[in-house]
Amino acid sequence: MILEAHWVKKIQNVYLDKRSSERLVVLSIEILPESDDMDDLLWVIAGALPLTVFAGSNIPTSVEALEFYEQEAKKWIDNVREQSDSENVIYFDAEKTKESAQEFEEFLNILKNEVLPEWKTKSTSS
Repeated sequence: MILEAHWVKKIQNVYLDKRSSERLVVLSIEILPESDDMDDLLWVIAGALPLTVFAGSNIPTSVEALEFYEQEAKKWIDNVREQSDSENVIYFDAEKTKESAQEFEEFLNILKNEVLPEWKTKSTSS
């Protein structure tokens, strides 16, 4: 998927956060972009949550990537519920239905209330 993007020349490194599990996978991917003005770091978040990939040189940690994911997901859910199509929201691999938005919101509540607090207290080296 990432190598298929026309703006990615090469994948340099892939890092899996050691706190990842079957239910939540967080990867940071260093790429060689097509041009120098493009981001050279991508975050991939997948698992029980809808998959997304976003640029993230300004997002230094997995926890901050998950917080960004949560913020963007809330916007996506609001857009689906309001039936608006905003270009200011990152792509999520999820159907744009009210049922999907409801299920996504339930997953986000688990992320916010259970996963993020746990990840903040766990070391990435464990």
